[in-house]
Amino acid sequence: MVAGQVSDLPGNNNGIIIGTGLAKKLNLGMDDNISITSSIGLKRSLTIVGIFEFGNRNLDESRCYVNIQTAQQLMAENSSFVNTIYANTLNPDISEEYVSALSSNMDYTIEDWKTTNSDILSQDKTRVTMMNAISISILVLAGFIIYNMLSSTISQKINDIAILKATGFSSRDVITIFITEAIIMGATGTTKGLLVGSVLVFILSKVWMGGPVGYFPIDYEIAIYVQSFLLGLLMTFLSGYLPSRKASHVDPVEIFRK
Repeated sequence: MVAGQVSDLPGNNNGIIIGTGLAKKLNLGMDDNISITSSIGLKRSLTIVGIFEFGNRNLDESRCYVNIQTAQQLMAENSSFVNTIYANTLNPDISEEYVSALSSNMDYTIEDWKTTNSDILSQDKTRVTMMNAISISILVLAGFIIYNMLSSTISQKINDIAILKATGFSSRDVITIFITEAIIMGATGTTKGLLVGSVLVFILSKVWMGGPVGYFPIDYEIAIYVQSFLLGLLMTFLSGYLPSRKASHVDPVEIFRK
């Protein structure tokens, strides 16, 4: 609500709440009078008791709300006339269960909000899928970079590895050395990345987007931080394990001969 309160409408048969787009087009404000005509030709003069903004231009420029008794009078219907009922649920994620329960007891058409807004939800799902794909691609790329770094390190230290094995180090010890190095690199890099990400989240949360959105809709989520940290460690572990496993099988005698 940009102005007024929704609670000002119930019980007020002479009140109306309009969208910001319509208010701007008609140059109207709070407590102004507006004449409306119903589809059957009935006219009524109402007072603006509230102005809302959905952020959807089509809705803000076309939708209005009046008391149900006023709507029934404009349609020349009795007090029992209702064509749509909106019901809120405590848990919106299980609205389909309510639809199933109500459909079995009523002959009316019942639709949950997910079905009504399927187009918007599909767009949101597409956006989330793309963001996840980009994030995974970045992690895979980082894994390849670490893999190449460790492979180069192992190639340069192949003589040292041969000496270690000749002095009694087992293949498992060699793998442990390079995996430890990889995990340290991964933990350090992931921690720095999370710190930089936190700073960016803070900066974006202070960016004013305008309209009903307000500030940029972003916030800290501990679950995402934990998942990112664990995934980063997993990628670096695999990047360190693969080349170190190969290096652990070198034959010291072959190296010394070369």
